[in-house]
Amino acid sequence: MVHLPRKPGLSRGSAFADSSRTTDVTQRQRAAGLQLVGNDSKRTAQVDTSARQERWIQPIPNPVVRGFQFGRWDPGSNRFGFNVRGEGDHHQGVDLLAPIGTPVLAVRDGVITSAGSMTGFGEYVMLQFKHKQMTLYACYAHLSKVSVKPGDKVMAGMIIGYSGDSGNAKSVPVAEKHLHFGISTSPFPTKMSHGKWRNPEDFMGRVPDQEKPAPAQPTR
Repeated sequence: MVHLPRKPGLSRGSAFADSSRTTDVTQRQRAAGLQLVGNDSKRTAQVDTSARQERWIQPIPNPVVRGFQFGRWDPGSNRFGFNVRGEGDHHQGVDLLAPIGTPVLAVRDGVITSAGSMTGFGEYVMLQFKHKQMTLYACYAHLSKVSVKPGDKVMAGMIIGYSGDSGNAKSVPVAEKHLHFGISTSPFPTKMSHGKWRNPEDFMGRVPDQEKPAPAQPTR
């Protein structure tokens, strides 16, 4: 949920808390073709043979775009680009609905270039990877735990951290906790990197919105 001030000329376009949560996350990983191995202190997600042949591993299993903005249904403002409400904010990535403690995965084989904490993003990881002869950087923000350090080489599907609500996501309601995921041509996750951020859905494919809850039925 990191935003930038609007710049003229641009347009919109582009571990676990409890055993039940552990079970839920494990089931979602299995559904995505992932298998957890290792002990609780150092878990790794391995992708099966068929999944390893895919060009891209999603940053969390079965991602959906966060549908609400502090109780208001507004999934468009949680995608990449300028705020659909015309407030002039530029969103640097896509907010993927993720309860605190959801494992976040390396989207491609690559190298961790930075990991730590910064204003806005909170706990974050930057992963350098290659895409069609380009060097790009995947940014994972608002994490609760970082499981890698700069210089680590990772394989697609490895757990590199866990989602959370650090940075400016601290005040987000529990039902709206999310992973902020971005793609940049710069290794530096600065708030003023105009022109460096790319639409993550150009790489992920179109991510569906969170299912909108049915309106409450009037009581008689």
